[in-house]
Amino acid sequence: MPADVLRGIAEEVGFGMPRWQRIGYVACVTAFLGCVVFLVVWKIVRRTGVDAVERVLWPVNLTVFAIGAVQFWRSGRRARAKRVCAIMLEHLRCPHCGYDIRGLPTAPENGATVCPECGCAWRLDDIQAAGGQGSG
Repeated sequence: MPADVLRGIAEEVGFGMPRWQRIGYVACVTAFLGCVVFLVVWKIVRRTGVDAVERVLWPVNLTVFAIGAVQFWRSGRRARAKRVCAIMLEHLRCPHCGYDIRGLPTAPENGATVCPECGCAWRLDDIQAAGGQGSG
C-alpha cells in the first residue's frame, strides 16, 4: 500500500474510540480516584486501625475498577477495529491485507468482492452506492 494512502487512512481513523467511550473511561477513572481519595481521607480523619468501611470499600473499589477498565479496553479495541475496517473499505482497500480491491468483480450469488491477495470477502455495494470512489 502506498505510504500516502496509508497516512490518509491513519489520519481518518484518528483516536478510533467513540466520544462516549472516552467520556465513560474518564468517568470511571475519576470515580476510582475519588474513592481512593475518600478512603485516604477517611483513614486520616478516623486515625484508627482498619475498620469495616475500609475492609469493604478497598476490595469493592479495586474490583469495580478492574472490571470497568477491562470492559472499556475491550470495547475500545472493538470500536477501533470496526472504524479501521469501514475506512479501509471506503478507500477500496482490503481491510485484512491492504490490497487495492477497486474494479474487482463481485460474486453474483452474494454480491461480495473477494480479495485476490488474502481471500477475504467484502460487500462493497453499500460503499459504492454512497459514492465511495477510493483514493490513491
